[in-house]
Amino acid sequence: MFFLSAFADEYDLDFDKQLQGLKQNHLQYIEVRNADGINVAQWPENKATEIAEKLNKYNIQVSAIGSPLGKVSADCAMSEYIKTIENVCYIADILSCNLIRIFSFYRPDGMSDPAYKNTVFDKTEKMLHVAARYNKQLCLENEAGLYGESPEKCLELLDCFGGVLKCCFDMGNFRLQGYDPYPAAYELLKKYIAYFHIKDSFDHGAIVPAGCGNAKIKEILTAYDREFGRDCFVSVEPHLVTFDGLNDLTSEKIEHKFVYATKEAAFADAVQRFRLLMQ
Repeated sequence: MFFLSAFADEYDLDFDKQLQGLKQNHLQYIEVRNADGINVAQWPENKATEIAEKLNKYNIQVSAIGSPLGKVSADCAMSEYIKTIENVCYIADILSCNLIRIFSFYRPDGMSDPAYKNTVFDKTEKMLHVAARYNKQLCLENEAGLYGESPEKCLELLDCFGGVLKCCFDMGNFRLQGYDPYPAAYELLKKYIAYFHIKDSFDHGAIVPAGCGNAKIKEILTAYDREFGRDCFVSVEPHLVTFDGLNDLTSEKIEHKFVYATKEAAFADAVQRFRLLMQ
C-alpha cells in the first residue's frame, strides 16, 4: 500500500500554513524540508520540538526528513559536517521519523574520478555510521550534478553498503537527465527502494504534474506494488512553480510548462493529478 506524503514547503514557507495546506488537500503525512524559512538541518532543538507540537495538533505525521545531507562538495571537512548529520538524526528522533533523505556529494574542481569515488564512498560510510547510532535509515536520492546522478552510479553506492543504504527513487530526476526511469533505472535499483519522490518531467529541464510527462510514474509504482506488495511512502515534490529556496535545491534552470496563479494552486494540482493518475 502506498501512503501519500508531500513537501509542503512548496505550498508555503510558513509551517502553520503548510499544515493547513496538507489538511485542505486531505494529506496525513509530510516530508519536512523547510519550516518558517529554516532548513531542517539547521533547526535547533527548540524549533524541532515546536514543529513536533504543531504536527501533533494537526494530526500530521512525518514520512521522511527531506534533508540536504550530502548536497555539498566531496572535499567538505567531515569532522565538522558530522555535527550537521547528528543534528538531523536527533531531529528525526524528535519528529518520530525513521527515514532520512541524503545525497551523494558534488565533485570538487580538479578531483580525479577515482579520488571522487573513494571520497564519496568514504563519507557516505561515515554518514551511515552516525545514522546507525540513532537507528535511522538513510535513503539516497538521485539528482543531477552529484555522484549518484545516473542509475548505474546509484547502484554502485547502494551495492557497496549491502542494503544498509536505501534508495529514495526520483523518477522525475532521472528523466530530466535523459535516463530512462522505467524499466532501466527501476530494474537496477528496485531492491533498494525505501520510498519514492513523485515528480513528472520531460528530458532536460521541463517539470510537469504527475501523468503529464514521461517519467513513467504509474508504471513504476504499479510494478513495485506488484513485485514487493509492501507499505511504502510516495512523496509529492511538485516543483511546478519557482518558490523561495528552489535555487538552493537544484543546480539547474527548471522550465515550467503549466502556469498557476499561486503556489497553493500548484501544490493542490500536483496532489490531485497524482491521485487521478493512480486510480
